[in-house]
Amino acid sequence: MPQIDDAEKRVAEIESDIENFMVIVGGYSRHEIAHRFNRAKLDIKNAKRKARNIKKKAVQDNPRLSPNNVEKLDVVQAAFMERDSIIAELKPVVSEMKRTIMKAEEILVKYG
Repeated sequence: MPQIDDAEKRVAEIESDIENFMVIVGGYSRHEIAHRFNRAKLDIKNAKRKARNIKKKAVQDNPRLSPNNVEKLDVVQAAFMERDSIIAELKPVVSEMKRTIMKAEEILVKYG
């Protein structure tokens, strides 16, 4: 009898973990969360690269301007603003997805 009780408790714990996992990730897999996490990180990286490339081109196109004056050019300012906007929008997404993935992994560690 104690073995049956232990087994029933273990099954109940596993069922609870499965339900919690599904609530955390919104399904049976971390794939969608991981995809959104990686996509947001890539979009931030691309925005930074694009702004850096625009600034680099502006330096090449305006060799007589000081670095400070290049940064004041409208095209460079617009690139920086776009970069900053993307970062501001996606950083909370990255943080939330990271927390979600960590919570899901806490459950999976029990079974790995």
